[in-house]
Amino acid sequence: MARAGGCGLRRVRLQLLVFVLPIVLVAACAHTDIVVSTGDPLAGPPLAHLTYPLNGATGISQFLPFTWNQVQGAEQYGLTVSPTGYGVTDFYLGIQYMIPTDTSQYVWALQPNTTYYVQLCTANSGPTGGGCVNSSFTTGNEPPPPTHANTFYRSVQNLTAQVRAMTQGFTNLPTPGTYLYQMVANHGGDPTQSVSCGWFAAALLDQFTMNGILARQRNISLDGTDGHVLTEYWDPFNQKWELSDPTFGAVYFDSHTQLGQGAEDVNALLLAGNYSAINPLFVSLYGSQWMTSYYLDPITMYNEVDPFGLLNATDELNYAPNSPVPFLNPAPLSVVGTAGDYVFQFANPTDSITALDGAGNHVISPVNNEGWASGVYLSTGWSILSAVPDGTQMFTFKRILF
Repeated sequence: MARAGGCGLRRVRLQLLVFVLPIVLVAACAHTDIVVSTGDPLAGPPLAHLTYPLNGATGISQFLPFTWNQVQGAEQYGLTVSPTGYGVTDFYLGIQYMIPTDTSQYVWALQPNTTYYVQLCTANSGPTGGGCVNSSFTTGNEPPPPTHANTFYRSVQNLTAQVRAMTQGFTNLPTPGTYLYQMVANHGGDPTQSVSCGWFAAALLDQFTMNGILARQRNISLDGTDGHVLTEYWDPFNQKWELSDPTFGAVYFDSHTQLGQGAEDVNALLLAGNYSAINPLFVSLYGSQWMTSYYLDPITMYNEVDPFGLLNATDELNYAPNSPVPFLNPAPLSVVGTAGDYVFQFANPTDSITALDGAGNHVISPVNNEGWASGVYLSTGWSILSAVPDGTQMFTFKRILF
C-alpha cells in the first residue's frame, strides 16, 4: 500500500535536522570560537566562514540567504542559528547537512531586532576532522506589512500549491528541475526516491522566506511516533501563526472570514471534538485526495503539537501528553491475517513481537516511553511468529475527517 505523503517514524522524518559528522568533529564543535590560519599546515584543514551575514553585523534582513565560502576538501557543511547560544538547535535553523558544493541556506523564523548566534561547521577527512566557526549578528526592524491582505493570502496558498506540485503526478517523487528536487540533492538526500513530509516543509519554508513571508516549522503527532512536519506562517493582518501543509496541499484558512488556524487552534478543536470548525482549504490540483489516501486520518496527528523550539528527537518521541486511544479502533487478535495498517502499544519498553507477511519479518517494538510502536502496514495473510507479551494492545486507525 502506497502511503501518499508518508512521514514514518519521527526519528526518520528528522533526517533534515541531523548533521552527520565524524565523532571527532562533534567533539570539536564546542561553544567557543575556533580561529584557523589556513596558511599553517599544523592548523588542519581550512574552515568555512560566513560571507553573509558577517560577524557582528547589524540590521540584517530576516529573509536573505546565509552564504559562506567554498572550502577545498570539505565533505559537508552544517549551519545552526539560534537566539540562545552557539550550536543550539531550536528551529530557527535545525542543524542541517549540506553537500560541499552548496554554500547558501535560507534561515527560517528569524525575528526582528534580535541577536542570533551562528555556528558554521565544516566536515572533512583531514587530521582534525574539521571544525566550527562561531559568529553573531543582529536583525533589523520588522519590515512593513503587505499592502493587501488578499494578495498576501493568495501568495501563501499559491506557494503551498507550487511545492505540492513539485512531484511527478500523484506521487512523492520530486520532479527533476524543481526546487524540491534540488533542495533534496543539496542536503545529501536522494531526489530520485519518494520524499517525506520534512522535505516538503523545508522546501515551502525556503519559498516563504525568499518571498518575504515569516514562517516556521512545526511538528505534530498522533502518539509520539506517527508524526508529521508542516509549516506555520505569520499572518500580519490577524497577528497570529497560521498553518500551511505542503505535503497534503492544504492551508487551514476560512476564505469568508479571512482567518487562518494555527497548530494549537486545530489541536484544541480536535480534542474538544469540534471537528466541523476545523477549516482545511485545499490548494492543490488533487483536492483532498492527499489526505484521504493517507494511512491514517491526518487530522488526528494534531493530537500532539510539539511546542515551538522542541527539536531533540528523543524529547519529541516522548512528547505525548494526550492519549491517542480516542482516535484508534481496538483490534482483537482475531483480525490477524487481515491486511491493513496497525499500531501496537506495549506494556514494557523491552517488549516486542515479530510479524510475518509477504514483505518478510517485521520486528515491532515501542519507540517511546508510552510504549507506542510506529504504525505498520501488514499484508493479507500476515501472522505473529513470536509470543505476544502481556499487556500488548493492537489498534487500527480511526477516520475522523478524512
